[in-house]
Amino acid sequence: MIELPKTKTRYIIIDDCNGVFLGTYTMADFEEEIENNFLQEGEYIAAEDLDRSFALFAKDNPFSIHRACSFASVEEAKRFIKDSFGKTAKNLKLDAFPVETTTYYPDVVDLIKSGYSQHTFDMLDGLESPSKKMH
Repeated sequence: MIELPKTKTRYIIIDDCNGVFLGTYTMADFEEEIENNFLQEGEYIAAEDLDRSFALFAKDNPFSIHRACSFASVEEAKRFIKDSFGKTAKNLKLDAFPVETTTYYPDVVDLIKSGYSQHTFDMLDGLESPSKKMH
């Protein structure tokens, strides 16, 4: 008998308009990808922007990320919201929600199974498909 990994409850952050919080990034994290895929000839990323930190949500997910950032407890998630977003958290309508997962970074399938499909936008596009054939 195959034993499946045990799921546990973790907490994700969702904004009503922007969907699931996927994590943070800096321009330096994706500098090469941004320069190759998003900038026109002659455009560049300003040096002072390379270290700025940005929040990434499912609604605007240019990197096709299919996993979300999660937290061990609702308190930890709410503390992150307060520390990272401050007063703008109220304008963004951010809150913490439970998700059943086997990993620290729940994938879009975990999010859908937990009832959050309406907040995933196009995260499914980031999943690798085992078959490349047209159906």
